[in-house]
Amino acid sequence: MEQISGLPATVTLEDEATVTAARTAYDALTQKGKGYVTNLATLTNAEETIALLEQDLIDRADAAEVDRLILELPETITLADEQQLVTVVDLYNGLNANAKGYVQHLDILIVAVDTWNALDEQDKLDRANAAAVDEMVNALPSVEELTLQNQQAVLDAVT
Repeated sequence: MEQISGLPATVTLEDEATVTAARTAYDALTQKGKGYVTNLATLTNAEETIALLEQDLIDRADAAEVDRLILELPETITLADEQQLVTVVDLYNGLNANAKGYVQHLDILIVAVDTWNALDEQDKLDRANAAAVDEMVNALPSVEELTLQNQQAVLDAVT
């Protein structure tokens, strides 16, 4: 079939209309006419190439969006940035392998997540320590009942 033979050896997105026209012409043939086409593989290969190139454009756009969000992360990460980090990490994790390869600022995201995780661990430790102090203070007798015998318990609670 001439339209298929006229397809370029290296198909680009600019060839999409030509490939589509060749497919339309092929599909319009009768079953008998289709039987005479000896280069259908060329058409299907061109269609697959167009599909891969289109997917690559989508992957690049998805990666660019993740990069944009990474660059919007604050320079100094705090615990309050959790939702913003979760959003970016979820978007990154949702990318296919090809798109992940286009993300240019993954190192920034990794540092931000590591920083947030360290802050979260320290916050948990601080809360646990504060709870332990609260328990010691609550175990102390009331001011009216305090004696010198409670001195060590008071010192333990404040140190």
